[in-house]
Amino acid sequence: MPANMTHSTYPPDEQARHGIGPDLLRLSVGLESREDILRDICRGWPERVGSCGA
Repeated sequence: MPANMTHSTYPPDEQARHGIGPDLLRLSVGLESREDILRDICRGWPERVGSCGA
């Protein structure tokens, strides 16, 4: 979560000005297939993503 990790030194008003909120999720991905990335997201956050299929 950028708000309490990489941007924790920004005051809350500056975070908000940059669109950084407590629910923002930052993804850093490499050279993976789209399917692998989506599968990882579905496995990691099933309550947020809902049904991702089989």
